[in-house]
Amino acid sequence: MVSSSAAGTLYGVAKKANIHMVAIDYNNVNAIRSFDYILQSDAIPHKTVINLSFGNNEYSKVEDDKLTDLINKGYIIIVAAGNDFKNCCAPKTSKKFNSFAGYRKAITVGAILSELRTNGYQSSSYTNYGDCISKIEKGKTNLSITGSGTSSAAPLVAGVVATIMSEHPDIEFDNELMRKYLIDMSIKGAIHGLKDNTPNRFVNNGKRTLYYPNIIDRQCGTKNKVTCSDGCCTKDGECIPFENNPGDKCFIENGCQSEFGYCTSKEKSIKDCEKELKENKKCFVNISLDDEKEIFKIIEDDVDECDDEINSYNDCFIESLNDIDFDDEDGYTRKYAIRRCNAVKSDKCKNIYENPKEALLENPSCNIVNKVNPFDAYTKFGEETFKNTLSYLEDFNKKCEKILKNPVQQCNKELENYKECYTALSEKYFR
Repeated sequence: MVSSSAAGTLYGVAKKANIHMVAIDYNNVNAIRSFDYILQSDAIPHKTVINLSFGNNEYSKVEDDKLTDLINKGYIIIVAAGNDFKNCCAPKTSKKFNSFAGYRKAITVGAILSELRTNGYQSSSYTNYGDCISKIEKGKTNLSITGSGTSSAAPLVAGVVATIMSEHPDIEFDNELMRKYLIDMSIKGAIHGLKDNTPNRFVNNGKRTLYYPNIIDRQCGTKNKVTCSDGCCTKDGECIPFENNPGDKCFIENGCQSEFGYCTSKEKSIKDCEKELKENKKCFVNISLDDEKEIFKIIEDDVDECDDEINSYNDCFIESLNDIDFDDEDGYTRKYAIRRCNAVKSDKCKNIYENPKEALLENPSCNIVNKVNPFDAYTKFGEETFKNTLSYLEDFNKKCEKILKNPVQQCNKELENYKECYTALSEKYFR
């Protein structure tokens, strides 16, 4: 899905870009090996984009150095901010460090809700945030399948980067120059709900028609004698397409230039509206405010979005202390335990523990659903589940400390398990 979003022939942003995939199992050692593979490959400097839709919560000096090597060679690196609703820009000495955003080298991408709402976009409820985020992109991608998260947002930006390089073959882009290009072309101030000094920049490929309020990019009227064929020509000579809802700017009373496009009057528009309502009366649905099913048909998409938001908190809840075997040395079990521990300690989960209703209402869809039919957050999550979680939380965190307190020792064990896989790497990386 990631490669399809970036450069797929059907749904990709850069449909003619070449795709090279490097498969890894998200193990830190294999990530480093993949970076070495790219450095030793025939990948062309200043023409190569590397997308990293994965990460972890531990600082690695080797990983840090490898990113520097890739950037110094002229490769452009795009990374996902992560989906834990926390600041991903903490320094390497912090327990809240987040890879790869925390290295502050790559172009880091956050996520917004896909739907355009009122006068802009809404930051997603799951995206990580912070001042190191370079760009924001839609966090939900509809392909033959649907994916979501910053891992879906990052490849869209990677695709935009590829198109920029294609449109400017004479420019020798490196990571910083591309970052500057993206920032300069981005749409500023169109995103609502961003946290902790996250730059308000929505990715744009330089084409102003994506979202730019009150911009006159189509001229018409007496000045240039150009007709607005798909909308109305305002008194200021702006051609506003019908799809952009020109509203009262099409009124003759407001100076609409009828010889250069569609115009109407207030009186005529009212009559036309009444006529249309009468002609389509049979299509109307009588909605009873007492009929919850009919009401929810109107906000069906918001109900689904809110359900997705509620499900995104699943890792925050503890049904039983026996759900996870913290002493199991099996790699999969330990990774699952670490994931659950990191989730429970995340700002996102802490917010839901402290005030579940307030946390849910930060999501625009849940806010709409609540206005139509006020809900109880504890019921949504399950009162018994919530009660158990708060009861077990202290003991659960103590168990987590055992598997998180000595990451170096755990790393050495992990390296030992993969010893036969990294013999080709230089010894200096594993001293």
